[in-house]
Amino acid sequence: MSKLLRNELIHMVVTFLAAGLYFFVSQNVAHTLIFIICAVGVDADHLFDYVRYIHQSKSKATILGFLSGKYFHLSNRLFVLLHSWELSLIGLWLYFTGIGAVYLPIALGLATHYLVDSMTNDVGFLSYFFSVRVAHQFKLNKIVNNVPDRFDNIIHL
Repeated sequence: MSKLLRNELIHMVVTFLAAGLYFFVSQNVAHTLIFIICAVGVDADHLFDYVRYIHQSKSKATILGFLSGKYFHLSNRLFVLLHSWELSLIGLWLYFTGIGAVYLPIALGLATHYLVDSMTNDVGFLSYFFSVRVAHQFKLNKIVNNVPDRFDNIIHL
């Protein structure tokens, strides 16, 4: 089983277990669906990194190229704009200040995704702070310790 497939299966299992717990506590179907959508949908931001790489490298876009994650290494960039603990913290702040109950499942769904990523990827916990990526100008070799020379351990945020 590939590392990507293993990580995606872990994401799905953890997401549905956490969403089940969220539903058990909240009894809110709509918010539980929002939780799931946020926990899974956050990976859509990988498209930005891939399209940026394809545009700059003039490479041909392929599904396998996208799924490989090699473009992070080849471009030496790590944007993944939605992978940001700051977004989860803002969601919690909006919820606890009474601005909207919908921000709790958003924040928790995102946090679930980041926690799984932090445990299954080789990029480190701090890499999931947008401010850390900005401070290092989104340069992969500055953000991620021990960037592999080979692509055996692909990065999949």
